[in-house]
Amino acid sequence: MQTRVNKSYTEVGQQAVSFGIKDKKGREVGYRWVTFQVVCTPAPDSQQSCWLLPDDVPMEHFEIRTTPTRDGKGYGPAFNYGRAATLAEAEALATKRMQNARKRDTKKFGGAA
Repeated sequence: MQTRVNKSYTEVGQQAVSFGIKDKKGREVGYRWVTFQVVCTPAPDSQQSCWLLPDDVPMEHFEIRTTPTRDGKGYGPAFNYGRAATLAEAEALATKRMQNARKRDTKKFGGAA
């Protein structure tokens, strides 16, 4: 089941890292993420546009948006999203994604992991 909600986002942090390697075009390879606290409130039935929130997601939670970077700018078609119940869990998810990206990019472009 899903609940119709409105979401309010508050940025609680962001981080960017450089992996110390360059891609084939000479751009610095890295990763960045932004963490948001999300507060959901029930949407009135009359409201046309709203979010559908799965019942297993708390009305207050944290979301991350992660993306690879080249020369510090977003690279790729879109952000990857993640959701967590606590700030610590959100930060751990972002760190894990960054580590996976570092491992992938180091293998792809060379350099020390």
